[in-house]
Amino acid sequence: MAMAQTSTQICHMCAESSGVLYCYECQHALCTICRELHDMIPATSEHTITTTSTIDLAVVGQKSQCSQHDKEFLFFCVNCNEFICSKCVISTHKNHSFSGITETVSEERDKAKLQITDLRAKIEPLPKIMDKMRCHIDHLQVASKKCHDTINYVRNDLDAYIGTRTKIRITEIDDNETLEQQRYQSFMNDSKHILKKYTQVISELENLLSEKHDITFHSCYGVTNIEIQNLVDVPTEPSLTQVPFVENKMLYREIIAHMESKVEDSLCQSCTNHQDKIDELLKEKEKLEIRFERSSTQMTRKDEEIRSLTLEIDGLKNKLKDVDAKQVQHVEETCDETDNQESTSSDDEADSQESASSE
Repeated sequence: MAMAQTSTQICHMCAESSGVLYCYECQHALCTICRELHDMIPATSEHTITTTSTIDLAVVGQKSQCSQHDKEFLFFCVNCNEFICSKCVISTHKNHSFSGITETVSEERDKAKLQITDLRAKIEPLPKIMDKMRCHIDHLQVASKKCHDTINYVRNDLDAYIGTRTKIRITEIDDNETLEQQRYQSFMNDSKHILKKYTQVISELENLLSEKHDITFHSCYGVTNIEIQNLVDVPTEPSLTQVPFVENKMLYREIIAHMESKVEDSLCQSCTNHQDKIDELLKEKEKLEIRFERSSTQMTRKDEEIRSLTLEIDGLKNKLKDVDAKQVQHVEETCDETDNQESTSSDDEADSQESASSE
């Protein structure tokens, strides 16, 4: 490959000028002047010439002559799928199917054109698909960012709600404890004072019982009795309140209720989006009701017309029956008169015949 590339740089014939042309058969570079001399030689006048700027270096090194017989390729062996010379036809490739090089290459060129069309058709949708994928990637990035924001918002909302509910619950417990402690401490202070007073009075009574002198006892007892009457009643035992019940399930339910309220709000917003459709359906319902009312009115009128026509038809039928009865009666009377006349005529003829016979 390196040798072929070197040979395309300097003209092979003059070895001076730059080789801007290349002969595939000679496998040498040519300058424009030597190209004219090259074409004047009968043996090389039909060679294939191309410019070195468009030459495919991958095939430059391929030989255009048969390596076995040192002759130019003239045919293409279909069986062996290779170019052959005139001697190959009668020797190593004898009885093989072969065709001309131009014909074979022409078919391959046509095939290459079809392949180009087919390959272009295959890759034609790719740019649009790639653009679509790029847009989708951008959309994924935006949508993912939106999802992150939503998740963070929900997390912050739950954190804030849980923090608020935690403070409220702890404050309730602490306030209850403080109030109950104050209430119990007040009871204990009052009870301590009452206990001291009662103990003092009991001690006085016990000392008074040891008094032997009756008058002195009476006088002292009167004073002590007044103190007893002024004693405050002993307070009853206060009810022991319980610490507000807190269970983990209850706290979880509060959180769940908060989350459900958020879901219900979103559902309501979704329903609002369909308000136009609901209004449209209501208008259509009103139109159908109006049409139904009109149709009902028309049906009522038609029913009245049908009833009127039915009554009229019944009247006509009755009249027709009366006419038919009169006609039948008239026919019967006519028949009776005819029968009577015929009977009278028969009697007259019989009388005439009898008179004639008697004569």
